[in-house]
Amino acid sequence: MSGIIYLILLWYLWLFQTFVAAKNQFRFLTAFFILWLIIIYPVEWSVGSFVMKPSFLLICCCGFLLLAAGNGRKKWRSVILSGAFAFLFASLRMAEWYEPILFLFGHTLTYVCSFFFLIFLFSNKFTERLSIVIVSTCAGEILYQIQLYPLTSTLYLGQPFVLDYVVIMIALFYGWNIIKTFVEYMQRLTPSRNINLPQ
Repeated sequence: MSGIIYLILLWYLWLFQTFVAAKNQFRFLTAFFILWLIIIYPVEWSVGSFVMKPSFLLICCCGFLLLAAGNGRKKWRSVILSGAFAFLFASLRMAEWYEPILFLFGHTLTYVCSFFFLIFLFSNKFTERLSIVIVSTCAGEILYQIQLYPLTSTLYLGQPFVLDYVVIMIALFYGWNIIKTFVEYMQRLTPSRNINLPQ
């Protein structure tokens, strides 16, 4: 049952990106990327005590590419925010061990609500939000696994929870961007009223 949310959301994103999104090069690349994420999900690489899902590596690389695609000051702002949120993500993951009461309403819901609000608050462009959520999650998970290694003797990158969380956040920001684009389109279609009131 692990990975159900991940696969369902990726299939919906792939269908939308393939058949509904505006035709451009970004559409083809993202549809291809999403399809690869679906195909390689069951694959797992294991070397000694190190285990990694290639889908985690692919998502992480995509996040860094989006981060590098930014320009000027906004790119450095995104890098700083990604670093800060990575430490926050790692600290919340550590808090699961020491303060489980924080996650009374479920791990995924707690992470999604807190990080969606924070990332929405500190960034304003769709690609900037995507890069921050992907890079901060992947870097935070790497930090968490490194800190946990002395206790567990295993480094596991790409746990189902982390992949589910990343895909849920991408879907939420994607949905928000679609709604925003639709509202802006409807505002352009609606004629402005010229009310001639006496002065």
